[in-house]
Amino acid sequence: MNAIHTSITPLSMAWWIGTVVSISLIIFFLYRLKRLPQGRLAQWEKAIFIIVIAHELIWQGSYLYSGTWDLGTSPPLHLCSMCKILGAVLMIRFNQAGFEFLMLLGLSGATQAYLTPELIVEYNWFTHIDYYNNHGFLFFAAFYQFYVKEHKLRKDAWLRTFFIGIIVLSIVGFWNYLFNGNYIFLAAPPLSPNPLLVGEWPYYIGSFIVFGFINILLITKKT
Repeated sequence: MNAIHTSITPLSMAWWIGTVVSISLIIFFLYRLKRLPQGRLAQWEKAIFIIVIAHELIWQGSYLYSGTWDLGTSPPLHLCSMCKILGAVLMIRFNQAGFEFLMLLGLSGATQAYLTPELIVEYNWFTHIDYYNNHGFLFFAAFYQFYVKEHKLRKDAWLRTFFIGIIVLSIVGFWNYLFNGNYIFLAAPPLSPNPLLVGEWPYYIGSFIVFGFINILLITKKT
């Protein structure tokens, strides 16, 4: 089940419903949480952490139960999967470098996931909702820390985060090599056409890094 890749056609009805509904919910919850006292926020943060981690454990358990768990496809090593867990951890234990990684790289990955959606599980109504919940959570978690908790980026966050990102790509790329994986699409391009990925493998990885760096600079400038 976890080795199947399915793309959602951009601008299709399914794409519009998933995008509009999830973004509307993100804005609604951020607006409401901004107005809660700190004590209530702490309760929400603990609940969000538990829900997100439980969600990941359930998926991993489903792979084990179905006999499809595999080192090359099952661990949460895609950028958005790592940032989802990071966003949950930041809810209960804030870390400045982690926040900056989530803001500068997590948002970049989530934006691409919204523009060119690709599921790595069998497509159905449940996995469609789950896809937008997962990637919508990245926007929610990042702007929760920025808007609700009012954390700010450091001046050199862009450079530090870029180099951390290169290290993460290197580690994940080595993992792909060892276990025949395609995390962060470093071994093969995604199914969904992406104008930011130029050329065939491995050349598109260079454009991936360049446009990732541009995204970091753009987000830094706007925040």
